[in-house]
Amino acid sequence: MLSRFPILAMPTTAIPPPALSHQLVAGKTSVVLLRALGAFTPLANLCDLPAIAVPSGVDERGRPMSIMFVAGLGGETSLLRIALAVERTGLGTTPV
Repeated sequence: MLSRFPILAMPTTAIPPPALSHQLVAGKTSVVLLRALGAFTPLANLCDLPAIAVPSGVDERGRPMSIMFVAGLGGETSLLRIALAVERTGLGTTPV
């Protein structure tokens, strides 16, 4: 059964990707940074909704950016179609 819930598009993270550092790799980062990186993704999990994050370009430093799409219950197929369409556009490698 298809859901009538619209598909929402939102940033995957609240901030651009941080530089890869020894502290980040060692798991010794600030709680503020971790909260900003994970600010939006729990939304779908808490609401038990399907979601997918797809590449949406690179920032001026060449770091990958992404966008998250969230659908209603049963919307997994729609999300996969959107992800495939975004992948085929080459958007993931486009400078933002």
